[in-house]
Amino acid sequence: ARDDADALAYVAELYRDEELLADDSKGEGTGGEDEAAGPDGLARNEAVDADAPDEPSTDGEAAEDAENHEADKDEADKDEADKEGKHEAAEDSEAPELVILHPEPGSHHDEAKIVFEGETEPGAVVKAGPYVATVDAEGHWRIELILSPGANRAVFTAVDAAGNVADATVTVHLDVPPPKEHEDDEQKSEPESVAFSADQQWGTCDDDVPYDVFWGTATPNSIVHIASPYGGAEVEVDKHGHWEKKVWFETAPRGMPFVVVVEAVNGRTEFEFVATAAEHHEGDKSG
Repeated sequence: ARDDADALAYVAELYRDEELLADDSKGEGTGGEDEAAGPDGLARNEAVDADAPDEPSTDGEAAEDAENHEADKDEADKDEADKEGKHEAAEDSEAPELVILHPEPGSHHDEAKIVFEGETEPGAVVKAGPYVATVDAEGHWRIELILSPGANRAVFTAVDAAGNVADATVTVHLDVPPPKEHEDDEQKSEPESVAFSADQQWGTCDDDVPYDVFWGTATPNSIVHIASPYGGAEVEVDKHGHWEKKVWFETAPRGMPFVVVVEAVNGRTEFEFVATAAEHHEGDKSG
């Protein structure tokens, strides 16, 4: 019987040791990773997770942040480009370069058509009055103009894309005589001076207002004067030396001869004229 009691005591002691070991194992797993393996630990962890606030997914948040960052960067780049464009436009107030390379200032030429050449800012437009020059991609320009006899001052204007304007001038000479306008070959054969002559057509007239016609020759482009006590006139001699004029003698007395003088720079003559028409009676004037 004693032996049985001792055996039971030994077994009880072993049982107590196993419980202590089990309790120690549980205590060690309270804050550790093994707590999640037990049924009680799993329940506690799930309760904590249920009470904790929801947190966004790490991958979704990173993607959204990257997208927002890229959009902010694009907007910043656009703003910077706009600022640079406005800055460049605001700064483009400088006149374009305009240089005349040919012909040289003060040069003399014997042909009326002259080619002017030079350089300007690429993209600029070069004009000489209403005429537009040809400008290549590098800014070299060229235009052909016609000179007048003597000194010619050519003025060129360049306008760039921003509207800035530059001017340049050059003076050249055309050493040829000016062309004669309306040159008449027949005039070349005419002498510089034509002898004076004068003729009278009738010498009398019976019209209510008497008149006569005079003609002749004299120095070309000179003036012939026709004068009398009762009327006169002037006439210009043409380029060939001929002249003709109808002269009225409104106040001439009837039946009384008087002298008509015809005079030019290179001659003079006199004629006699008589108004032969009967004078009006007082009764005729009232009627």
